[in-house]
Amino acid sequence: MTICEPTSANGLRSKVRALQRAARDYQSNSNLIERFDEITKIAYCKAQEEIYPERYTWDSVFRFGSHDTDSIVSERIYRRFRQLASERPDLFPDRFSSLQAAPATIRRLAEITTTIDITRAGQDVAGTLYEEIVHNTFNKGDNQQFFTPRHIVEFMVDAIAPHLSGTICDPACGTGGFLLYAARRLRSLPEKRPSELLGFEIDERLAWVAGMNLSIGTDQTPFRVHHLDGAGSLGVSAEQYAGTIDAIVTNPPFGSDLRDQEALSRLRLGAGKSSRRRGTLFIERCLDLLRPGGVVAIIIDDGALAGDSNKDARHLILERSIPLAIVSLPETAFMPYASVKASILILQKRSQQNRPHDHIVQTLFAEARTVGRKPNGEPLLQTDGRSLDSDLPTILETWQAGSCKPKCSDRENAPNRFWTKIADISETGYERNGTRLDIAYHDPRRKRTEKALLSSRHTLTSLRNLCEVRNETIIPCIEMPDAKIAYVGLSQIEAGTGKYLAKMVTGESLKSAARRFEPGDILYSKMRPTLRKVCLADDQHEEAWTSTECLVLRPRVDPNTGTYIISPELLAAMLRSDLAQWQTAHLVSGIGRPRISERAVLDILVPTPPAEKQWRMLEQYQAAQRAVAELTAQAERATRQAESIRTAANDGIIHAALYGDLP
Repeated sequence: MTICEPTSANGLRSKVRALQRAARDYQSNSNLIERFDEITKIAYCKAQEEIYPERYTWDSVFRFGSHDTDSIVSERIYRRFRQLASERPDLFPDRFSSLQAAPATIRRLAEITTTIDITRAGQDVAGTLYEEIVHNTFNKGDNQQFFTPRHIVEFMVDAIAPHLSGTICDPACGTGGFLLYAARRLRSLPEKRPSELLGFEIDERLAWVAGMNLSIGTDQTPFRVHHLDGAGSLGVSAEQYAGTIDAIVTNPPFGSDLRDQEALSRLRLGAGKSSRRRGTLFIERCLDLLRPGGVVAIIIDDGALAGDSNKDARHLILERSIPLAIVSLPETAFMPYASVKASILILQKRSQQNRPHDHIVQTLFAEARTVGRKPNGEPLLQTDGRSLDSDLPTILETWQAGSCKPKCSDRENAPNRFWTKIADISETGYERNGTRLDIAYHDPRRKRTEKALLSSRHTLTSLRNLCEVRNETIIPCIEMPDAKIAYVGLSQIEAGTGKYLAKMVTGESLKSAARRFEPGDILYSKMRPTLRKVCLADDQHEEAWTSTECLVLRPRVDPNTGTYIISPELLAAMLRSDLAQWQTAHLVSGIGRPRISERAVLDILVPTPPAEKQWRMLEQYQAAQRAVAELTAQAERATRQAESIRTAANDGIIHAALYGDLP
C-alpha cells in the first residue's frame, strides 16, 4: 500500500477541498450530502488499510495498475467497503452500508485519498470534511451544527485532563472531535485509566460519522455513539444515563431554541415555557448526566452568564455545581459560521453532602482576546507564520498552575486572568445580583474603579448632568436622497484614540437612520463599547451625521460662568479611559452585537475638578498627544526607510548578478 507523510492541518484542508471538487466534477448530478457520504466511506476504507497494514499490504484497493480501468478500481473498492460494513453493523446502518457513486468518481476520490495519511494526521478528517461543506454551503439549520476549532477542543480536553477516566461523554458529539482528542489525551497520560467514550447525536448522519471516526482514532478505547432523535440529548431517551458520566466535554447547539413540550416539561429550566435556548438547557442536562464529583467543560453563550432572563440557569449552576473556571472567548472564535460572544464553563458537580455553603472555592476567570481566528474565519498566525496567535495556551498554564498551588493574590492577577471567589448564593440571595457569572462583573478592575470613585477628591457628576443628548434623526435615503452629507460610520471612528474620518456620501446611499451632530459634540459608540470609540467632533463640517448606534452628547455650559462644566476634550478622553470602561463593562448586553444602553452611558460618573486644574490637565494631555503623534511619525519614517533599504538591497543583488560587481 502507499505510505504517505503525515498531513498538516493546511495540507489536509487542501486535500479535502480537492476531494470535494472531484466529487462535484465527476458526479455533478449528486448533492453535497451524497458527496460527503461517499468521500467519508472511501476515507474509512483507507484508514482501515493504515490501521491493519499486515492484512492489506498485498491486498490494497488503493494501488492502481496501468491497465486498471475505472470499473476494475471501483469494483475493488465497492467490495472492500461492503466487507467492512458487514463486519461492523454497529457502525453502518443500512442506509450507509454501500457505496453509491459512479466508477469514475470512485477512482478519482480514491486517487486523492491515497495521498492522505488519515490515522497519522492527528486530526478529525471527517470533521474537517464536514466543516468545509458547512463553510461553503450548508445552512446550520435547527440543530446549529458547526465545527469546533481544534485548538479550542484541545484546550477544553487538556483543562479537564485530571478528570478523564471512567465514562467520558459528549452529548452533542457531531463528528466526534472532542471524543477523538480525549482518546488521544488518555494515551498521553502517564497512568493507565480505564475509560469509555460515549457520544450522543441528534443527527443520524453525524452519529454514523462519529462512530467511524472513533473506530479509526481511539486505539482500542471502548466507545459507543447513539443517535437520539426528537429532542436529542435533551429528550427522554437520554435520561437513562443520568448520574453515570464521569466527565463531559461539549459544544452544544446554543444558538437555537427547543420547542418540544414533553422535553421542556421534564427539565427544571424548561418547565412551563413554550421554548428555551438549547444551550441553557444543556447545562442542566450535563449536570443531570454527571456523577457527583464529575466535571463538565461546556461552551455557552454569554447571555447565560449575565442576562436577566437566565438568572434561574445561574442559580441552578451554583446550586448544583462548583464553577472551577470561566473562560471568555472572542466573537471571532467560531467564525466564519457565527459571530457570537461565548465562554467555556468548567463545572464540578456537587455531592449531596457538599451543599453550596459548605464548599466555596476560587474560580479562574480568564479572557481569551484572540484564539487564532481572524474575523473572516481564516487562521490568525503569530509573526513566525506557523503557530496560531492564541491566548488559550497561556490561560491553560495559569489553570494548571493554580490547581496545584495557592491561587494568586489580587496584585498578581494578570489583566485578562484572575482567580476570585464567587459569593455563596445562600448568603447573597438569588435576586441580589442574579448570580452573575460573567468575567466583566467579577473583574477586579471593576471593583478597583468603584473604590477609586469613592476616594475621589473632586465632585463626581453623572454624564447626564454634564451633557445633553441630541436626538435629531433622519433616514437619509428617504428624506434627503440627492443631498451630499458628511457621514461618520462606526468603522470610521478609530478605537481608543479619539480619531475619526467623515466621508462625503449621498443621502441615497444611507438606508438606515442617521443622527445629526455639530462641532463640539461628543460621539459615543454604544455598539461594542469595549472598543472605546469616543471622539470629539471638530469644526471641519458645520453639521454631519453618524450612526444611530452612536450617542451624540452636547457638553453643558455652566450658566453661572458661561463656560463648560468640564472641557469637552477632557470629557471625551475620560470616556475613553478605564474609569468609564469599568463602570459599564458589566452592563454590556447582546451575544452577537454587544451594546450598552443609553441609560448606562448617562449614568457614568466623572470627576469634575475646578476650571484652573482642568486647564492644566488639558495642557498635559495635549502634550502627551503631541508626543504620540511625533513617535507615530517617526515610526512611519523608519518603516519607509527600512523599505527603501530593502529595495536597494534587492536591486544591488540584481546589479551584481548582471554586471559582476557591487554598486
